[in-house]
Amino acid sequence: MLKAYQAGIITGMGDGTFEPKTTTNREQIATMIYRAVQYMEKETGKALTPAAGSAEAFQNKAQISDWAVEGVGKLAANAIMNGTSQSTASPKQSCTVEQSILLLYRLYQKV
Repeated sequence: MLKAYQAGIITGMGDGTFEPKTTTNREQIATMIYRAVQYMEKETGKALTPAAGSAEAFQNKAQISDWAVEGVGKLAANAIMNGTSQSTASPKQSCTVEQSILLLYRLYQKV
């Protein structure tokens, strides 16, 4: 966790706290993965997410937190994260272990 914090991948809950026992939701996972992608792109010079990101395709885009819009949009545009339906992001929905593994697997395929 300390290395992820130092790399800017995780930043805590916004109030300076870290809640390791809190269930993570889809927008939080998307943001952490997107920050990890940015870190890897910077370190390797390889573009892992070349498509421009946008959350505009999701009808419930207003439910995505401001700090998560870029990550959700970028992962969606690059086929790393899909919505829970063709037009729904469900950003506040819990992200299961299986969903997290699938997201990381899709990212791994791009590396």
